[in-house]
Amino acid sequence: MNLGLLLALLSALLYGLVNIFDKYIVSSRMRSPKSYIALVGIIHLIAGLALLFLLDLSKLTLNDYFIAIALGSLYGIQLLFYFILLSREDASNIIALDFSYPLITASLAFVLLSENIGAYGYVGMAVIMAGILSLKWRMKQTKSNTRVVVLMSMIATTGVYEFLMKVGVTNMDELAALSLNSIFAGLFVMSLLIQRATRADFLKYEIKNIKFAALSESVTIVAILFLLLAMARLPAAIAASITSIQPLIVLLGEFVLLRRVSKAVKDQRLLPKLISVALIVTGVVLIALTMDL
Repeated sequence: MNLGLLLALLSALLYGLVNIFDKYIVSSRMRSPKSYIALVGIIHLIAGLALLFLLDLSKLTLNDYFIAIALGSLYGIQLLFYFILLSREDASNIIALDFSYPLITASLAFVLLSENIGAYGYVGMAVIMAGILSLKWRMKQTKSNTRVVVLMSMIATTGVYEFLMKVGVTNMDELAALSLNSIFAGLFVMSLLIQRATRADFLKYEIKNIKFAALSESVTIVAILFLLLAMARLPAAIAASITSIQPLIVLLGEFVLLRRVSKAVKDQRLLPKLISVALIVTGVVLIALTMDL
């Protein structure tokens, strides 16, 4: 098997396992979403600083740092959406909806960069929309109380983050971008500790979960590394297509593993969600094969 293909598959698998593990933590260990997110921020900050000492940053410009700050802040917002929504919804719903971000990325690329995604790309956008609508309908059937604006804000944040990554770090070393992204994202979400109630919950409850957070974020960093290595060996569109199977991995893992955990899975029916997730994944693949996402 091609090494790049193997690395991309491993990245998708690790990301999927992390999503499942995060849902377990949120369902069984976490007491306060904000205080746990601050704990995750500490892990990211430590990891980013550790990586920073191994890198040569002399070639970075002031503009690179501004881009890194913007990316880190957006990633921090993603973490907020991810864990807050994960405390309310099934993991497969959140990951599938989040993976529809190419709708935003492709639209921004068309408007700002004049990139034409072609007929297949537009078909992909339509298929993604069909998947989103069918999944949202299923969430309504299972009495989801999450507002549409929150879900769309999550998708938009991911799309803008990926677009900025696409156009802003072409001259920045990948590991340097990863390090700075982790540092600024960590600082961003750690700012939640300014709130007295969040700080109290952090010290009383969430600090006990540091080993779980460290394990989850460590595997996430390895998954990111595998993805970077895969992209160095494969066209970006191919790597993006392969890693888009992550929602399917999460969905299957959810039904194999998480249904045994109390309150971890609200929707116990596999087929309706499988159809919606498959539509979103198909749409992502179509767009990814048309443009470098």
